[in-house]
Amino acid sequence: MIRVGIIGARGYTGTELLKLLLTHPYVDLKYYFYSPERAFSLDEMGLYERNHTSLLPTGISLLELLDENFDIPSRLDVIFLATPNEVSLELVSKLSSHRIHLIDLSGVFRLNYPSHEQIKEQYQKYYKINHTHPELLSKFIYGLIPFYKNQYQDIPSDSFLVANPGCYVTSVLMALKPLLNEGLILPDPIIVDAKSGTSGAGKKASENLLFSEVYNECLPYKVIHHQHTPEIEFFLNKESHYQSQKVKLVFTPHLLPIHRGIISSIYVKWSKEMVKRNAVEKMESLENAYFKYYSDYPLIDWGRVGVKKSIINMKNVINTPRTQVGYDFDEENICLFSQIDNLLKGAASQAIENMNLIYNHSPETGLTRTCLSKMESL
Repeated sequence: MIRVGIIGARGYTGTELLKLLLTHPYVDLKYYFYSPERAFSLDEMGLYERNHTSLLPTGISLLELLDENFDIPSRLDVIFLATPNEVSLELVSKLSSHRIHLIDLSGVFRLNYPSHEQIKEQYQKYYKINHTHPELLSKFIYGLIPFYKNQYQDIPSDSFLVANPGCYVTSVLMALKPLLNEGLILPDPIIVDAKSGTSGAGKKASENLLFSEVYNECLPYKVIHHQHTPEIEFFLNKESHYQSQKVKLVFTPHLLPIHRGIISSIYVKWSKEMVKRNAVEKMESLENAYFKYYSDYPLIDWGRVGVKKSIINMKNVINTPRTQVGYDFDEENICLFSQIDNLLKGAASQAIENMNLIYNHSPETGLTRTCLSKMESL
């Protein structure tokens, strides 16, 4: 059994992690709380427990507080950090010396630029934080499943550090990387119009997330300057067919008046070679590219929009760990549509896929329909 702790179990993502791990066949779960502002009193912890009485029959009723000494019990093998950026930055610097696997769901350990100066510059520009530990970036695995899974074999370690990808990033990369890696599309321009439910902004109170503000709206925000922009560009450029030409991305996110789910509409151009081919050859090239990267990955569906009827349908990915990628095209252009649940494939279930790979389990372990049905009852 894998002995697991969660720091940040109160948030939307932390709660999803907790539910999934309770039904995981190889996990012995203990969970922890950590607040960047203050410690939780015993009364507050008891209130949380009473509000989650459905968890108690499982025997997971012990709520432990992570104290300021960061004393990690020997019984833990994995810690998930479902914490804000500044908190993850602090915690990882203290926990990474322990012989323990850390899976961080924040954004502060994803962008491993060649120099510490670049790292600090990018995090200041997009995250508005002073990255005080740029030296740790090179130790992290980027956990986009099914890409980069070979890293777990390449790095012999009993203390993996995993950076879980961003939610928007996951939806975009899952659609684009097979095509860009195989040289089917041009790296410039790439236009992404993405829309997310409000849970992507977390639990912290904010006026622009009030029901009256988002209802009947579809609002763009952080236009051009969203913090996921450099992450998308960084990992599109990795393994790209065009090593001498960098991706140029225009990314605009929107807020939908729904709780969860992401749809990314992506507009790209066929490569110069592909433009010359007929429609049948273009379709075969698309299908072959996705098959090459996803044939042994069970948590994705892809197909031509209007031909495969289940593509695209937000209801088919909400509350699941699955990705859906749909596409259509003409002589010069491809329209791609990628859907995920931002709290699952965009966060919690992908984090568990990473844990599964650390322990040589298949990515979908603990994420099957049976386990998810049990999770929904919690």
